[in-house]
Amino acid sequence: MKFLPSRLLPDKSGLAQTTLLDREEFWPAPVAMPFTVRCVRTARDLDSLMETVWYSPWFSFDTETTHVRPRWAKLVGMSFCCSDRESWYLPIQAHHSEPCLGADLVLPYIRNLLERPDNQIIGQNLKYDLIVARNHGIHVQGVSFDTLIASYLLDAGSRRHGLDLLAAKYLQYKTTKITSLIGQGNTGVNMRDVPLSCIAPYAAEDAWVVAKLAPILYQKAEEQGVLPLLRHVEIPLIEVLAEMEYNGIFVDQLKLDRLREEYAAKIQHSLAEIKLRTNDDFNPDSPIQIREELFENLGLSSVKLTETGAASTDAASLKELGKEHELPKMLSEYRQLVKLNGTYVAALPEHVFPETSRVHCSFNQDVTATGRLSSSDPNMQNIPAKTEAGQEIRSLFIPPPGKLLVAADYSQIEIRVLAHYSQDTRLIEAYQNDEDIHAIVASQVGGVPLEEVTDGMRKAAKAINFGIIYGQGPNKLAATLGITREQAKQFIEQYFVTYPTIRNLIKKLIVKCGRCGYAETLLGRRRYIDGIDAPDYETRGSAERMAVNTVIQGSAADIIKLAMLEVSKAIAAGRLDAKLLLQVHDELVFEVPEDKLAESCQTIEEIMVSVVDLTVPMKVDVEYGPSWSEKRLYGKPEEDNQPLRSVSGAPGI
Repeated sequence: MKFLPSRLLPDKSGLAQTTLLDREEFWPAPVAMPFTVRCVRTARDLDSLMETVWYSPWFSFDTETTHVRPRWAKLVGMSFCCSDRESWYLPIQAHHSEPCLGADLVLPYIRNLLERPDNQIIGQNLKYDLIVARNHGIHVQGVSFDTLIASYLLDAGSRRHGLDLLAAKYLQYKTTKITSLIGQGNTGVNMRDVPLSCIAPYAAEDAWVVAKLAPILYQKAEEQGVLPLLRHVEIPLIEVLAEMEYNGIFVDQLKLDRLREEYAAKIQHSLAEIKLRTNDDFNPDSPIQIREELFENLGLSSVKLTETGAASTDAASLKELGKEHELPKMLSEYRQLVKLNGTYVAALPEHVFPETSRVHCSFNQDVTATGRLSSSDPNMQNIPAKTEAGQEIRSLFIPPPGKLLVAADYSQIEIRVLAHYSQDTRLIEAYQNDEDIHAIVASQVGGVPLEEVTDGMRKAAKAINFGIIYGQGPNKLAATLGITREQAKQFIEQYFVTYPTIRNLIKKLIVKCGRCGYAETLLGRRRYIDGIDAPDYETRGSAERMAVNTVIQGSAADIIKLAMLEVSKAIAAGRLDAKLLLQVHDELVFEVPEDKLAESCQTIEEIMVSVVDLTVPMKVDVEYGPSWSEKRLYGKPEEDNQPLRSVSGAPGI
């Protein structure tokens, strides 16, 4: 899948070129391919393509489109390959001077082909192609293999899984670069204006390369033991994510307009307040000027140094310095406003698809090393959940009239996974009795009765419960709790004295990673880790933390992916009347009819708590409401919940 810009390429004199096919010398001569390129130009060609692909036990499939964002994209053409001898390109749009059968004739045939349930379709980043096909009313069935996802599972620590790189790595084959056809940047041209003699070999090559790569990656996945995870979790998840992205989530555009004005005013006010404390020429976006103001003019002591030896002005440093002076605190608040505005408030209108009034963000399977999904365009997972500003942004996301948003969030899933792996009897018993795990830990570590546990003690226990998963040391714990490093060190030591099973688990996971070279999750997801036996403490320590974190956080990622698959099956079977819209950390967000709220919440909870059999019970908090921020807990007594406004006339739709 390629980004096809809409601008026309200038001719060699620098003037705009409007009739590109009158100057075919502008494009390089088509490169000879190691297979036969078949371009569908006539109805007879279409019959040949359909007969070839229809009776093949498998075929690779790729699209050429008008936009990098799949929900915005329209088809320019499709490529198919089912052998290493030939590959097909089917144009759907082409320059007016070239023969093209067109969408009206072609798409009914393609729909019949791609919607067969017994298909065995392979591709590279098929999620994109599924969404583009859905834009044209085609519900692709039978996704069986994706070279992008297979490459990711084989090397989760890498973020380089593009087709060009995979072809060079596994086939020693150099692919045609799209820039040789359409240019790049402001001088780009739309793919439909490229002569078919050039676009056909390029597009057909993509499908052919995938067909060559698939058996190689399949065999490697089998050898490395990740084939079951690939076949039963990651490949089925492609269709779930495609459905989520296609659905999108509504945006309250009237409220967004008001919020944009408010943020612009807040930023200007914050900037004015900062300049009152400094001077009119002070630039709060300049680390150099911040250092000069804080450490030279105000005489504050630096908290830490950057890699170049300069005093750090990062968020953690400003937070610490804010205890001594008001200016660092003001700078932190200004940065947060600018960041939220630039990432969400001001940028969000660009992400709203005009035809749906929804945001259709991307969920990526091939980015995080632990197996968690990432989000982009926009990143819904980075909206702060516990701050007032974050909740204000979340309130922009609403359901359509007559529906509610339902958010189902796994409770303490990573600590439950830790309890399962460590088999600590006290943690297991606490979860089986549905007790407050942080208060229990505070009581046991502090050696005090449960009723004497203070809020501060519980906060410290919570910090270390989650900190263990991320390899948090005394410095980080001290900064989190606002205590001395020595106090934090003593707390960690006492924690491991109280829970030796967890210390033993950590040692066991590190030893296993050192022996195997990788850390492995509940479902067999592997992450290869270098430096676990490194002689220097810093490299070794980082690798050890990575090994432990991968097992715990990666297993939590496995569990929520299983939950996504199961709720999607329930939706498809008609057992659950809902749309799955978002996956954020340990939370799934649905759109549910108001009159089906009770049964939907119950079904979602039942599915999510039963997708995996751990030693400890799973728990899911299900909330519902008229926006992503304004929610009440399902099953909680009405008097304990805040009243909700009606959604029958939700604004901005």
